[in-house]
Amino acid sequence: MKGILLALLLLVGWEVAWWAAGIRPLLPGKLKTLEAGEGSSRLLIVDVRTALEYRWAHIPGAVSQPDLLFHPDALSMEPRQTHLVLICLSGHRAPVAAWRMKRLGFEQVSYLSWGMLAWMASGGETVAGEGGL
Repeated sequence: MKGILLALLLLVGWEVAWWAAGIRPLLPGKLKTLEAGEGSSRLLIVDVRTALEYRWAHIPGAVSQPDLLFHPDALSMEPRQTHLVLICLSGHRAPVAAWRMKRLGFEQVSYLSWGMLAWMASGGETVAGEGGL
């Protein structure tokens, strides 16, 4: 029982720490709302998973940037007002990349809480293959 409580505390602490750093987690339902309400020029979904993970399944329209953790300048041509939503598999790589993008001057940076696992569990639409690269 103590192990379960410790794991829960660590998981909640992870989300709270990123929130305190100015990186906002998005639940899948909120991302679906943003996709429906904002034009594609204002919302950019960036998948930071490996190319293999991306080909397996990704959110339609998501841009694959597997090196964004190490090369955040890959999105340097994007307007700083673009709302970036970063996605990984479980929600542990994306917040790190989001923090780096925030430090580069992007004003609205979020990450999908619990990543693609939460997206798929919530019934979010996915596609397979190279599209969006």
